[in-house]
Amino acid sequence: MEATASHRAAAPDSVRAVVLTVSDTRTPETDTSGDFLVEALAAAGHDLRARGIVRDEPQALRGALTGWIVDPAVQVVLTTG
Repeated sequence: MEATASHRAAAPDSVRAVVLTVSDTRTPETDTSGDFLVEALAAAGHDLRARGIVRDEPQALRGALTGWIVDPAVQVVLTTG
């Protein structure tokens, strides 16, 4: 139990996150899973830095992820699709 309590005490109150939906069919108007993640992040007090939708193609996905992974302002990348 001590390790868990120590870990939680050292954890940040919030993280800087981005949400990426991987889909060939979703649009900003129909991206319900992305909407859910954005709402859950906000409810938990986290900072949404960006949100995007990318086609389900390796090159497109790699490009989107690479841009966010190297950004020091982004701590978490959540994907859905």
